[in-house]
Amino acid sequence: MKRRALILAGGLFLVLTVLAILGQTAGTGIRTRYPSSLAGEAEGALAFRRLLLELDLPVRTLGTGWDGTDLDGPGLLIVATPLQRGVRAEEISGLSRWIQSGGSLLVVEDATALERSPELETFLDDAGLASMVPVTDINPATLKPYRPNRFPSSGGDGLPAGLRIRRLQLNRAAGIEADGSARTLLVADNGSTTAAAIDYGDGIIALVLGPLLANDQLLEGDTLNLALWLVDDLRGDGDVWFDEYHHGHGGLLATLGNLNRTALGWAALQAALAALLYAFTRGIRFGPPRPMADPPRRSNLEFVHSMASMYRRASAGKYALRMILARLRRETGWLTGSPDKATADEMAAALSKRYRLAPGSTTTTVRTAEHAAEQNRLSNRELLTLASELALLQQEITGEHRESD
Repeated sequence: MKRRALILAGGLFLVLTVLAILGQTAGTGIRTRYPSSLAGEAEGALAFRRLLLELDLPVRTLGTGWDGTDLDGPGLLIVATPLQRGVRAEEISGLSRWIQSGGSLLVVEDATALERSPELETFLDDAGLASMVPVTDINPATLKPYRPNRFPSSGGDGLPAGLRIRRLQLNRAAGIEADGSARTLLVADNGSTTAAAIDYGDGIIALVLGPLLANDQLLEGDTLNLALWLVDDLRGDGDVWFDEYHHGHGGLLATLGNLNRTALGWAALQAALAALLYAFTRGIRFGPPRPMADPPRRSNLEFVHSMASMYRRASAGKYALRMILARLRRETGWLTGSPDKATADEMAAALSKRYRLAPGSTTTTVRTAEHAAEQNRLSNRELLTLASELALLQQEITGEHRESD
């Protein structure tokens, strides 16, 4: 048995070593071409970047911060949000100097209010392109934000007459509060500005609210036409940089790309030690022998029956009914915002306002239960009837709440 464990540990070590070598080789090649771990996902810009390469445009990858030496000379820097890495104050200063010296910045803002970068938002506000993005809707079941809805948007006066822009997939509940020196590029049908540009020193800053370069939205409507026009107009004769530093690194094959020899070496050593420890301790008893633990003698259902019997013998059905009413009030307050000690009329009004529930039947059910809960004696049949009616009312409320979501 010990020999088998040693063979197993050695084989595991060899497998992990081979995976480390493969991951290092594959990850290096992929990181050289597309460093962003998000490039190939639905919200990434891999398809647009490959298209620019096929058009023989000078496309470069920015793998360092905005204050680094990689960002030099005129050109266009494309920053797509949400960012996966925080922005430092030094980066904002370096970016500002580069734009003022003749660079162009295109920010594709597809982040919700909870995902925005405060530093980048402040920089755009100071430049004259303050914007409002949608606040995420929180699902109380999972607490995960949903992406905002998008809607078609038509072109504005800031676009050339020859550019045919009729429909774009941009964020509906969003808008740019541009100052007087900014140029409006796109205006939505609700009057909000969804794309604008402004001069910043010798350079230009452009802001688009929506998934302009996303892989899954690039061919929707006239999105590609607008994206190509922006790149051609903003880059001048310079290069096109894609910011990958703030999207993290690791390549498209994240599983293999994250494998490194140091971590795998420690993992293999720990696995080998665990296998050896198991081999030497298998079959050894620690401490005196103990008898097997007895299984529980009563099930949970038996405890429920016992508690119900105690309530019946004590003629305390009204207390159980009061607990059911209190729980109904709490859940109604959580769903409608009514107070925990709301009267029957207040509960009925709140439920009928939010859900399709008749206020008369709700008031009658709750009042009957409240009156019965104040009586000194309550028969088991009456308790069962009232509890069933309250349970049915609670099921109707839950069903209406699910349909409204």
